[in-house]
Amino acid sequence: MSVSIALAAGGTGGHLFPALAVADAVRRLQPDARLTFIGSSRALDRRLLDARGVDVAATEVVSFAGAADIPKTAFRLAKAVKAADAVLEGRTIDAVLGFGGYPSLPPLLAAAKRRKPRLVHEANALPRLGLANRIAARTGAEVWGGFATTGSEIRGGARHCGVPIREDIAGADRPGLRAEARRRFGRSPDGIVVLVVGGSLGARRVNEAIAALADAPAAAGIEFIWSTGADHYPGLAERFDKRRTMHLAPFIDDMALAYAAADLVVSRAGASTVAELEALGVRAVLVPLAIARFGEQDANARALVARGGAAILPEPELDADRLARVIADLLREQEPPPAPHHGRAAHELAARILERAGQRR
Repeated sequence: MSVSIALAAGGTGGHLFPALAVADAVRRLQPDARLTFIGSSRALDRRLLDARGVDVAATEVVSFAGAADIPKTAFRLAKAVKAADAVLEGRTIDAVLGFGGYPSLPPLLAAAKRRKPRLVHEANALPRLGLANRIAARTGAEVWGGFATTGSEIRGGARHCGVPIREDIAGADRPGLRAEARRRFGRSPDGIVVLVVGGSLGARRVNEAIAALADAPAAAGIEFIWSTGADHYPGLAERFDKRRTMHLAPFIDDMALAYAAADLVVSRAGASTVAELEALGVRAVLVPLAIARFGEQDANARALVARGGAAILPEPELDADRLARVIADLLREQEPPPAPHHGRAAHELAARILERAGQRR
């Protein structure tokens, strides 16, 4: 009889994309394993999950960090845990693997109540786990981390496997794909190409700086592939889409080709993006999200800068002139070597959750 595994994640691409990478790895290792995704009903989440044929069970998302009305929040969390528990029972879930974020906590707590095996993966490079993972760890969940510094403050530490990334990205031959990638995105074969990625929702400050840079003399000779985010796309497309130097999209599905086309990336510093950049050896200008609650994007960015070939440009200092100088400096550097451990992380986590699910039988 096949095992049944729940993946608990959602709310942001940083939680969802590692979960999708592990789901693919589980299917490669054990094709008859049954997978259920328990998380948010965000439109982007559903589009990506539906494309992979993953069974989805959305539960109420309870944001409890800094909640002012504690009794109301506790009631909503208890209600969400009850709903998640019904999913675990109805689909005979054997084990739960959580990836952080508020949607992941109810199924992890429900699994703890039923004494089912539980793993959590913390992608960010912070010594302290995110709140949902921290609570899950205190209930006995096994903790895995994306970077060497991840979870170093928790008792017993974390097992470090890297950040699970998509197989097509992990195995991408950037030099071999370069010519095809540039044709696909309409970029010059030998020009300078900068890829701009603001995360799954886009990044207003990054977009504003790129828009200003595109109109500046310093951008002469640079071509862009620009993932704007869906909300930002209409206005930016109206302004730039007819420019030969610009390829705009609200969201880029084929990131392996986008990375292959690029000489350098300008991006936020979410853990998944940083892991992809490190895995492929891409130069990068990182603009950590200034309002990140615990400075997790700063920590991720520092991990990439330590590797070489990357620079941090704090959001308050972000403007077209400074961005142009940092890009020019990085383009004079050699590309850093690829780091393979992130490419193995999905397989390692998949093998472990399958092992724990099998022990439940």
